[in-house]
Amino acid sequence: MSSLYVTCGDWSLTPLTCARRNNLHTLETCAHDVSHLLLLVVLLIHCGATAGPVLQKAGRPQQNKNPPLTVLPEDREVARWLGQAKKALQEKSWTVALDRIQKVLEKDSDSYYKNEKGESVLARKEGVFLLLQLPPSVRKLYDAQYEPIARKLLEKAKSERDLVALGRLASAYPLTRSAWDAGDFLGSLLLDEGRLALAVRAFQRMFEHPDFKKLANPMLFLKLSFVHAGLGNIEESQKTLDRIGADFPKAHIEVGGARISVKEFLSKLRQVHIADRSLNEITWTAFLARTASFHTPAGSPPFLEPAWSIPMSQHGKIDLYVWEQMLRSREQYQKRRLPAVFPLARDGHVYAKTLDGLTAVNLESGEVLWKTELLPNSYSEYLKRRFLTFQESFGISATNVNVYSLAQDYVYGNSIDFSLGMDQNRIYSIDALAPPDPPQNMRRFVGVRQNDKIPAVNSLSAYDLKSGKTVWSVGVTGDQDPDAELVGSYFLGAPLVAEDKLLILADRSGEIILWILDPKTGSKRAEIVLCETSQPTNSYYYRQRDACPITVVEGIAYCPIQFGRLFAVDLITRSILWDFEYPHGISNDQRNRSLRPYVYPKEALRSFVSAPIVSGRFLVLSPVDSRKVYCLERTTGKQVWSADAPLSGFLAAVTADKVLMVGAKTELFDLETGKRLWECSPGHPVGRGILIGNVYILPVDGKRVIGIDLAWQKYLVSARVPLMGEVHIPVSERIPSPSKWRFSIAQYSERDWAASDFNDHIWRNISPSPGGWHSAGFRNYRGTGYYRTVMKMPPKREGKRLMLHSDSVDGSAIFYLNGEQVGVHYMGTQQGAEFDVTEFANPEKENVLGIRIRNTTGPGGLDSIPYLYFRNSFSSPHVPGNLIVHQGKIISASASGVAAYPMTDEILEQVQNQIDEEGKNAERLLLRGKILLGKGEVRSALDDLLAARKLAKDDITRESLRGTLFQALIDQTRQIDEKTPAFLKQANEIALGESEQMQVLERFVWYYTQQGSPVEAFKFARKFADSARSGLIDCPSDIDLKVSAERWFAGKVLDLWQAASDEEKKVITAEFEAESKKVGEEPKAVNGLLRLYGQLPAADSVWHKYAELLAVKGDWQKAETILLRLSDAESRVAADALSSLARLYDRLGLVEDRNYFLDILSQKDKTLQLTGGDSVEAFLAKFHDRRKKTKDVDEPQTDIEITDVKVSNTKENYYVQPIGVSGRSLPYFRGSGINLDRRGSFEFYNEKGAWNLTLSRFAGGMPNFYYGRVDGFTGQWAFTLGHQLYVSAFGSLLAIAPVSREILWHRGPADDLYSGGGLSVGVGRFTNVRPIPGGGFRVQRNSYQSYRYRQIHLVGASEGAVLLFDSNELIALEPRSGSIAWRRYLKVVNNSEFHMTSKFLFEISQSRRDLKIYRLSDGVRVAQKSIVVNLNQSGFFHRGRYVSAQITGEIMQIRSQDLGSQRVFWQIQTQKNASIFRPGPNELGIIEPAGRVFIISFDTGRTVFEANMPSLGGGIQGYIYSWWEGEQFFLALPVIRSTSNQGNINYIRNFSHMYQLSPQVSITGALCCFNVPAGKLAWKKEMKNFIVYRHSGRSSPILIASRRVRTKAPNQKKGQKLQMINGFELKVIQRDTGRIIHQRKESAMGYLYRVWDENGKVVLVSSKGTVRIKYRRVPRTPSKGKTDKTEKKP
Repeated sequence: MSSLYVTCGDWSLTPLTCARRNNLHTLETCAHDVSHLLLLVVLLIHCGATAGPVLQKAGRPQQNKNPPLTVLPEDREVARWLGQAKKALQEKSWTVALDRIQKVLEKDSDSYYKNEKGESVLARKEGVFLLLQLPPSVRKLYDAQYEPIARKLLEKAKSERDLVALGRLASAYPLTRSAWDAGDFLGSLLLDEGRLALAVRAFQRMFEHPDFKKLANPMLFLKLSFVHAGLGNIEESQKTLDRIGADFPKAHIEVGGARISVKEFLSKLRQVHIADRSLNEITWTAFLARTASFHTPAGSPPFLEPAWSIPMSQHGKIDLYVWEQMLRSREQYQKRRLPAVFPLARDGHVYAKTLDGLTAVNLESGEVLWKTELLPNSYSEYLKRRFLTFQESFGISATNVNVYSLAQDYVYGNSIDFSLGMDQNRIYSIDALAPPDPPQNMRRFVGVRQNDKIPAVNSLSAYDLKSGKTVWSVGVTGDQDPDAELVGSYFLGAPLVAEDKLLILADRSGEIILWILDPKTGSKRAEIVLCETSQPTNSYYYRQRDACPITVVEGIAYCPIQFGRLFAVDLITRSILWDFEYPHGISNDQRNRSLRPYVYPKEALRSFVSAPIVSGRFLVLSPVDSRKVYCLERTTGKQVWSADAPLSGFLAAVTADKVLMVGAKTELFDLETGKRLWECSPGHPVGRGILIGNVYILPVDGKRVIGIDLAWQKYLVSARVPLMGEVHIPVSERIPSPSKWRFSIAQYSERDWAASDFNDHIWRNISPSPGGWHSAGFRNYRGTGYYRTVMKMPPKREGKRLMLHSDSVDGSAIFYLNGEQVGVHYMGTQQGAEFDVTEFANPEKENVLGIRIRNTTGPGGLDSIPYLYFRNSFSSPHVPGNLIVHQGKIISASASGVAAYPMTDEILEQVQNQIDEEGKNAERLLLRGKILLGKGEVRSALDDLLAARKLAKDDITRESLRGTLFQALIDQTRQIDEKTPAFLKQANEIALGESEQMQVLERFVWYYTQQGSPVEAFKFARKFADSARSGLIDCPSDIDLKVSAERWFAGKVLDLWQAASDEEKKVITAEFEAESKKVGEEPKAVNGLLRLYGQLPAADSVWHKYAELLAVKGDWQKAETILLRLSDAESRVAADALSSLARLYDRLGLVEDRNYFLDILSQKDKTLQLTGGDSVEAFLAKFHDRRKKTKDVDEPQTDIEITDVKVSNTKENYYVQPIGVSGRSLPYFRGSGINLDRRGSFEFYNEKGAWNLTLSRFAGGMPNFYYGRVDGFTGQWAFTLGHQLYVSAFGSLLAIAPVSREILWHRGPADDLYSGGGLSVGVGRFTNVRPIPGGGFRVQRNSYQSYRYRQIHLVGASEGAVLLFDSNELIALEPRSGSIAWRRYLKVVNNSEFHMTSKFLFEISQSRRDLKIYRLSDGVRVAQKSIVVNLNQSGFFHRGRYVSAQITGEIMQIRSQDLGSQRVFWQIQTQKNASIFRPGPNELGIIEPAGRVFIISFDTGRTVFEANMPSLGGGIQGYIYSWWEGEQFFLALPVIRSTSNQGNINYIRNFSHMYQLSPQVSITGALCCFNVPAGKLAWKKEMKNFIVYRHSGRSSPILIASRRVRTKAPNQKKGQKLQMINGFELKVIQRDTGRIIHQRKESAMGYLYRVWDENGKVVLVSSKGTVRIKYRRVPRTPSKGKTDKTEKKP
């Protein structure tokens, strides 16, 4: 056998290296069969069996809507030469022209040049174009001058086989014969080395030679056809072969020593069947970067129980439990969950970057081989300092958690810093420069916002692959600097070693450069300027985070710069081959122009970083700054097709014929046409997968790894994290620490007291016990305590990890072993802590264990004795992330750390072989059972686990088996069959602990519910509720919901009752009635019963009796809440509740509220019998006399007289922020409001008076109101529930009773809303909440994450719950106690809306077409349907109803509708050109042009006030301000009238958020005052540019109005508007008559903060001073009492 060569002249096809790693493919065959050998050689790298479809016409992407971000670089000197050459050609100065053109061609680097058309073309291409314009005589001169030079260079280049010299020669002397020969020889060499794309370019450039027809030969076409075939371009290959027969019919070629004709060669070629074989596969050599292709690895999906794992940090400053909790929280709060950390592997070692630095790990054992030191001033070093600083300074706080959130943002978002590159000797990494430490007054602030500028510099370092020692470092943080040109560059990530060159993209002062460095020293070999940017790197947030991974294939570097361009660079000649420009998605945001001009408008929808992928003749690109995926011809850069990429997607894989995109959806495209072949939604990716054969292994949420079969176009569950039950450490396996410890509350430095040689003889002896140091004599101590003890460590166990565990730690704690910090604990009150101390312990020696605990509330300290135990390394499932394959293992890197997984099939085969050879034992059967569980073969797994349990000998193995078996049994019950009851019974027998027992009971409830047995389900539900612990439980049927057991049971009973038959309903009702008789009338017992059964219809009467009992005992607030809920029930119960409310308010003296509910009761059936025996009619008759009103009210008999006015010029730095009152407002709250001031107090006021309350923690005042935002609760509105008021102020949430002036309950920022220490666990805020006064809120997503504050929004209150919103989570509190009722995670989309009723919460999608309904009592989603009401018409929401206005003909119809059913609650008709306004949060006002004014209730549609006024003469345009004050109602009518015979109907859309809160109203028009009891217009006064001030608190008999007085300014020109403000005109108006009783001019009023009445004195507080106006009442005289109701304009 011998290698086959095809020869012609001086070119030969040597044994072909096909760019496969370590694979040399040669064609060996018998020399005698020449024809078949030849055909096989030619088709060796053929990509298809038949000719592919014709390529689409090349084109450019559609025009970019956003401004261009880059410009192509121009060399001014080259541009000048080309200009001179063109001028010389016009003047026929041939010598000058040739000289200038040759200078352009001989330039070391190419550049761009703008031609006459304004197009940017390569300068050398333009030079060649000019040469081709030369006349023949000048061409001879050119040949004579440059051919000898070129020939000499050619001979040298050929002898040295110098590719660079050949390429430069062909470019510098393009019209010479030597250039032809150089191109032919260069193309042949490139073909020989497998650089097909460059070979095509070299051969095609020969076709442009002016002497092509004379110099062309059949071998040129044969080689070009060969290259096209290798690239998979079958059509072009065939066309080229056809030209040989057409152009050279009589020519011969030599094949393997034999000479045959071209005609014979072509005839044999067409007889050969071409195998369907692709040699362009994909490999990974760096972070996402690819070089020459090789075959995809073989294997199977991972068995998701890691062989080993290392955490993201091991320096002890991070509480890994908190870290993992926040990672789970991040999965809920954010959709972008793809980690930036990416592993590399080589020669049995794994390399990854963690928060501790670059880390090398042994693949087989998981042993850490080395770690690099963190570079000074690097971002990782900054994070480490932040963890230490905030841990010691602040303890448990939201700020501390912000450091965790900042670090996790770094791990997830900064792909530049986590991109690595590697060669045989070194590994390369980038480090960002740390931001400066915050100033002292902002030391609680950590992190960087999107629109903050951070330094645009970083460093690139090389480390020795064996030792981890620094070889070199360049950039700002490097100690060495071999090349000063690199200083100031911002490396754009993904360093890549290719062909003994280190390639990396960088931004240097706006120039995007491809640096070519020496891998050994870091010194510069070359730089290629690709383009220039219009803004510096730090002008765009993601520019400093998104890596630009380079793909190198066959000597061409494909460089995406993530700024709207991709460049292809020839690494041989170091020139730009082509560039591709596409429409980017980065807009110029004028709002942030001074900070970061460029922002991406929808962060959550951005694509992830992807490297370009080459397959055959195609290059596929998915830019991070675009929502498209592009397919290009990789030799020319011409676009073949483009398609929309999935949201938040990335380019996962490209095969010979398909493109896989993964994101919110998984989509498969045809490589040649771009046709979408298939799509699915298997889940959100949590990492980048790996292509194994035809199956793409992808990690997705839910701790799953799925396999996507690209050939069969389907996905299947390949593997999942093995089920782990609660593992109880047997007492026999515990190694307890000593019972006696030393304890001190003195203050020590960190290193002193924890050191092994520290003398603690003066410390007190103490034993950890329940109650901590409180029970040991340190009662009521708040602060820091220190524990120390000495214990002997056990011997080391092979394959086991030594764990330190404490069941209960009361406070935040830091654990030390032998003076080294092993972990921190932030979990708060009585929470367990566990740390891996394997690396810190000294086996079989005395070790010093120290614990520092800090507690500021309640008892603190150790509540139990810590102990040690050994843990199997397999017992901690690791959630997979970014995957690679190396030596039979799948390696994962995620935010949790780095792990190695065995492959499922391989480990299953190993276990099976062990069982076959050595027999079964517990460990082997347990492992096989877990593998089968991961593959979804539950039944087989159960058999193995049950058998293993019988064989288990030690307690640890037996317990591990029990936990896994329990979860397998529970999982199997999710598929109902005849064995389900038996499986449940088995699970019940082995269940340990409350959690497992609850799971069994829940499965019983679910099983009987599905079986249609509500009574049996009811029984197990009751057991579930009785067994549940206090606090919240995971809702069994909804993973996004946590709810109290009582509320879960109450909702479940209601669901079962509604689904039951009549007979079954009687059984459930009888059970409730039986328990009701048992509890009697004892309030506490009745309350407990109703909390369980309160949702049943039969419970309404019991609720009513309970409310009456509470009212008698004086707890009227709780009674009121119950009665309000019952008032919406069925007719009889509602009537009883309404009558009880009327009696309750009558006793409390709340006459207007009593009358309000009597009015509602009067709408019921008058003959309905109430519980007390009276009919509704008889009950109403009892209050008839007291309710009687007189319409004709006599005028007041007194007037107001001003007695004194005092003005103080002392400035009051006293800003008041008004907060409106919303909800189902009773008349008591009419005209009410809340003012917050900078002193940490708030004031509630209504018509009855004012009540001030200062929060104790702000008693000393706040230093600055503007910066006074604090962590905790916030809200723009207060919400009423009956006469209770829920308000958030300065981080606190309060429930207050203004009637009795008491605080019912309150929560502060440190209260435990979260299981792990209140506000200390979670991620930063991502949403802006805009409350809607009608009972709801709108969610708008911020463009950046805030680390400074953690705020929870108060968004509503009803009888079912007080509702809070925290990012993507709803939190419901018990209205009467403030305890948490439930909490629900929501996948909220930007601009979603939520609206509340008394029983339900409606979620309206962004499109306003879809509706989700949640039950407020337990948070369960009860319905999801389409909205049938047209929400695009004029309308708004109020308490879950849609209030809309529609004009038909001359009629405007206003109606209130149900969102889902279109049920109309009420509707009214008015005139087409009527105008609308909103006098209160629960009222709608209408003014008809004829002068009729009426106000209706949103709840009932009934008219609550009506009066008449003079005709308006048309509809009113503009917003109408109105307010209630005492017995007067005020309207501020704008002067503008409608010209279209239509009122201000369009303003109704704004009613969702427009409601007057300000204490001042601007009026240019008429101010009208109505007497409410009389229903008459009292007076009307025209005003221009006046401000009327509303009173805070008790109603006042006077109104205050003011306006600016403008005078002529010095040197003011004639006709100009008066510019100079010369004081203020102040008017005092008698409120009931409109008479001006005092007016004066003030020099300056400033900003008026508040106005209130103090029994005869009105006080006005402004930023310029205080005005006090005293008044008195005097008998009215006839002349004084009259006023002109139509007073003319002043």
